[in-house]
Amino acid sequence: MHGRIYEIREDKLPPEEWVTEGDFWDDRFEGSVADYVVPRTGGERHTDIERLRTLTKDVFEISHGGGYTLKLAENGKHEYFGERLEKLKSAFADMTLDDFCDSYKVYHISTPINDTFGAYVYGSDGWETLDDFIRQTRENEVYYIGGTLDYHY
Repeated sequence: MHGRIYEIREDKLPPEEWVTEGDFWDDRFEGSVADYVVPRTGGERHTDIERLRTLTKDVFEISHGGGYTLKLAENGKHEYFGERLEKLKSAFADMTLDDFCDSYKVYHISTPINDTFGAYVYGSDGWETLDDFIRQTRENEVYYIGGTLDYHY
C-alpha cells in the first residue's frame, strides 16, 4: 500500500530545499511506518496536492498563486473530526471486554483518532500524521506546501 507525505511549513522554501527521501534515511519513519520513501515531482506533486484537497475538502482552503498555500477553513477541524468522533462513540458503545483485548479491533477503533497509515505531514519539526497536523493548525495562519513524497507500507 502507498501513502503520501506532504511538506507543509509556516515559511515558504524554494524548491531546491523541499523535503527529499534523504530526510528520512536516518529517521524512524522508514522501518516503523514505511518500507521506503520516494520523491514525487512535477505533475505527480500537483496530483498529490489535489489528493490532499480532496482528503481535506472542508478543512483547508488550498490555493495556488505563487506556490500552493493552505489555511484552516472556518469550522475546519469540526468538519474533519465530527464524523470520526461519532464513529468512535458508536464503536465504544458496542465494544465488549473481549473486543478491547483484541489488538486488531482496538487498532480499527483507534484509526478515527489518529490514522497512522494515512497521509503524513513533514514540517520544520519533522513528520506527524495529517490528523495530528490538523489538530495543531492555527486559525488565520497561512501554511506553505513544499514537496510531496510517496511512502510504501
